[in-house]
Amino acid sequence: MTQSTIVQPGQAVASPATQSRIQSHQPQTIAANAATIADSVAISETARALADNPNISHEATPQRSWISENAHSDPIWAEKAAYELAKGPDQPLLDISGLVDGSGPIRYTGTGQPVTAESKAYFEQEASRVASERMALYQSEKANGTPAAEIVDKLIAYMDRQPKRYLEMMPWRPYG
Repeated sequence: MTQSTIVQPGQAVASPATQSRIQSHQPQTIAANAATIADSVAISETARALADNPNISHEATPQRSWISENAHSDPIWAEKAAYELAKGPDQPLLDISGLVDGSGPIRYTGTGQPVTAESKAYFEQEASRVASERMALYQSEKANGTPAAEIVDKLIAYMDRQPKRYLEMMPWRPYG
């Protein structure tokens, strides 16, 4: 007959053998074990480069966004989406909870960085440039007879190439 244990919610359970191993580990042993485990994980060269330097720019996820999927499945929706992507002004996404509860400044939701006069000026300058270029791209593609779904894809690709700082202020997440 096996011995059963009643476990209450929030209660951890370990076998007697595991309990003795847990109790015998010192912090440095745990750190050494974590390093050994980390050394045994295999990742691609691209992943290693990104892990070593998170500021390396990389290509956008090759999968289509839900916006692109809808555009390719519904030509009427694609026309509307292409136009809205082209004309819609970019706006920063702001966290005002610090302002409401008095604990701090307004922050960019995507980064947690406080909104400053410099960051506002940067965003406004970039938003103006991006809006102008995005509309020019849309008009050029329309004049060339490009299907609306392809225009949507080109507008998404255009946005994906914008500066990381700018995209994080909105934040831009077409694949989410």
